[in-house]
Amino acid sequence: MADSSRLCSVFLGSETGILKGVSLSRKQAFNFCNTQHLSRDQEVRVLVWGDRAETDLLLGARDGSVKTFSLEKGSFTETRSCGDPQEGGFTGLEVLEEGGAGDLPGDRDHQGVA
Repeated sequence: MADSSRLCSVFLGSETGILKGVSLSRKQAFNFCNTQHLSRDQEVRVLVWGDRAETDLLLGARDGSVKTFSLEKGSFTETRSCGDPQEGGFTGLEVLEEGGAGDLPGDRDHQGVA
C-alpha cells in the first residue's frame, strides 16, 4: 500500500470513512481503509496535511476522532479522540506547534491537533 499512496496526486475522504487516493498520471484510484469497519460515524469531514513535507494526512471524522495516515507507510498510524460529536462536527483542523507564532507545520514534531 505504501507504493500506492506515493503514486497519488489527489486524496479525498468519503461519507463512510474511506480515504481514497487518485493517481492522475495512471488514471487509477486506491482505497486506504479497513472495509470491514465502514460506518457513517467515520465520515471524513476534514482532510489536511499533518506536516510540512506532506508525508502525513490528518482526517477529522464525524465521531470526533482524528486519524493520521502515513503516505510513506501507506497506512493509518494513529487515532486520537478530539471531541464530542454531540457538541458539533469539525469545520477544520490545524497542527499545533510548540513555540511562537510563525512556526509552520513540520518545523517541529506536532504536539496535537485543534
